[in-house]
Amino acid sequence: MSDITYHREGDLPAINKGVRGGDVDAYRQHFITHFDSARGIGNRVESVRLNPTFVTPRHRHVYDQIRYVVEGELKYGDKRYGVGDFLYFPEGVFYGPQEGQTVTLVDIQFTGPSGVPYLNQDDLARARKEMAEGGTFEAGIYTDSQGRKQDSYVALTEYITGKPVEYPSARYDDYVVVHSNEFPWLKSSANDGVMLRALGTFNETGPDVKMLKLAAGAELPAAAIPFQQARFIIDGAVEYSGGEYPAISFTYIPPGTEFGVTRANIETTMLVVTWSYVGGPTILSGPSF
Repeated sequence: MSDITYHREGDLPAINKGVRGGDVDAYRQHFITHFDSARGIGNRVESVRLNPTFVTPRHRHVYDQIRYVVEGELKYGDKRYGVGDFLYFPEGVFYGPQEGQTVTLVDIQFTGPSGVPYLNQDDLARARKEMAEGGTFEAGIYTDSQGRKQDSYVALTEYITGKPVEYPSARYDDYVVVHSNEFPWLKSSANDGVMLRALGTFNETGPDVKMLKLAAGAELPAAAIPFQQARFIIDGAVEYSGGEYPAISFTYIPPGTEFGVTRANIETTMLVVTWSYVGGPTILSGPSF
């Protein structure tokens, strides 16, 4: 049995890397990461709490990202998203600007279908510290000692890699918004006491996104699948390997890793995101629940 397990938000340190604008509580992350260079795997799985001082300009990334609104309201420009909204930000697609929100999210950033590596968080922290000695990070922008301004993450990426950022060609015109509360709950054909919402599958590598509702006492069986998977406890509580994990708790399961039985202690809602990697198995419709 693997030592992979769930992580309670409160058991992980609250981190603000200071890359975007705002006060000390502007961007509070509780996260876990996983890197496997042999298979081109890199990701960050986390909960995020933003206050109204958090600021980002309109920008894009070389990786994929998923966000799900747990509490409050998420704002991008004049667009507003509420509890239960799931947003998929494909690599190379612009979004933002962002400011003035009080919101709690669960979030994943991961290597997209182009295979551009996702940067190690330790490298980002080191680069941010070194770059702050010769410039400033403010409102999502880095200004160097010569007055040149760049998006903070672009500046960090170029500092770490030593070359200009090259964005993958965008497969989508815009980011994707799914209002999960408008989807019906369907009875699982594989597991008693489990209902599901299939929210979407994208690209040959994924992500595949599902919501699960487990009745008290219902179980997800032990399994090992050839994909990566992240699970978030949105509400309720589960038991895993003798421990109890309430909202917000989450786990990351590497491909091929056996994960044990998850049992709902009370009625529990989970967000489950499954994705592959470049050269890995095609995701198609994702795993069954």
